[in-house]
Amino acid sequence: MNNTQSGQKALNDNDLLALIFLFPFLLPFALALVPQWRDTAATWLLDHQVLVTAADALWVLPGIDAGVDGRRLIILIAVAVILIAGSLTAVRAAYHRRAFRRLQSGDRQ
Repeated sequence: MNNTQSGQKALNDNDLLALIFLFPFLLPFALALVPQWRDTAATWLLDHQVLVTAADALWVLPGIDAGVDGRRLIILIAVAVILIAGSLTAVRAAYHRRAFRRLQSGDRQ
């Protein structure tokens, strides 16, 4: 798909999927680059009990006097496993879809 106005290629489904899966990992880095955002975000996360204080944390986040305790660490690991499984499933489905299209078009490799 080409963008007729600028002549640049539009994002395809794989590009969008990669951006969606990379966003949660890139967001902390963006917050760390802007100190006032980092302090505001850390305060908000502490107030809403998403993070715990550094004294109660098993894993302290660098640059922030807060971290995650055991329960939150298990939740983070579970979310990471779900994201990885979902992305692998999406990649596998896309591969099989492409293989099926090739077979339908007469490519018998």
